[in-house]
Amino acid sequence: MSAETGHNKPIKGIQNITRGSLGKSEARFLARVSGKAAFTTEEAQGILKYKGEDSTQKFLERLQTKGWIRRIKRGRFAVIPLSSGENRSPQLHEFIVAMELVSPAAIAYWSALNHHGMTEQLPGLCLW
Repeated sequence: MSAETGHNKPIKGIQNITRGSLGKSEARFLARVSGKAAFTTEEAQGILKYKGEDSTQKFLERLQTKGWIRRIKRGRFAVIPLSSGENRSPQLHEFIVAMELVSPAAIAYWSALNHHGMTEQLPGLCLW
């Protein structure tokens, strides 16, 4: 039963985490990359020591399906923090996503002040 709706059907657009169990290689991999904000497919291939890119892609797809990582953009992934809990939506900090999508990048002005608790004003959303 879904906590959000009280029904067995999930809400459209909301992804609940049901983390699948991990094998040894998956657990070892997550332990290696969990200290980083994001990682690339190439970094994953280097850690896994797989010869083919297809094997690495399948491995990463399996971790995504199990709810342990999320693709930010092509070739870039982030580990979903354990603080997201079992029954909550995956929480990736918007600053992590922003810094991965645009490089070089900086978080400034109201966003930075709000992040450091120096203002109660919430930053606005800027769409290009």
